[in-house]
Amino acid sequence: MKKIFLSLVVLSLVSFTTFAQENRHNFSTETGKFSVDFIGDISESARITETSSSFKTTISDGRMRYMVSSTKHNSNLESDIEKLLNTSVDSFMENIKGEIISKEEVTRDNVKGMYVDIAMSEGAVRLEYFVFLRGFYQYQVMAYAPVEVYDAENASRFFKGFKILE
Repeated sequence: MKKIFLSLVVLSLVSFTTFAQENRHNFSTETGKFSVDFIGDISESARITETSSSFKTTISDGRMRYMVSSTKHNSNLESDIEKLLNTSVDSFMENIKGEIISKEEVTRDNVKGMYVDIAMSEGAVRLEYFVFLRGFYQYQVMAYAPVEVYDAENASRFFKGFKILE
C-alpha cells in the first residue's frame, strides 16, 4: 500500500513539474526593449503620445497578475536618476492609493532602479513594484494579488525572468 501511495505521489510531482515546464514562456519585444519569462496568459497594449510611447504586457496565472511596461520618453532620463525614480514611485503611489511597506534602491542588468513593497485596499492586496530608468526608457514591473493568494515564490521567479534589452 505504501509503495502504491509513494508511486502516485512521485507520478503526480513529475506530471506537475512537466506541466509547469511546458507552460513556461518567454516573451521578448524589441519595441519595449525587454524580455520576461512567465507562466500564464498574456495580453499586450501600446500607447503613443506627443511626449512618449508605451508598451505594456499583462500576464495572469489564474490567481496572480503580473505587468511589465516600458515607456520611451523624448528626453534622456539619466540626468538625475534618483530623483526621477522617486518621482515615478510617488506618482505610482498617488494613482493606486497604496501604502508603502518597504522601499529600496536596486540594480538590474546594470540599470538603477527602485523596489517598493505595497499594501493596497487596506492591506487586502499585496503589490510588489520595480521601476528602472535607462537612457530614454522607463521600465515598470509588478506582481499583485489578494494577500491570501499572493505567491511570493512565483513573483520572485517572474521578477528574475525580467531582462532589460540593449
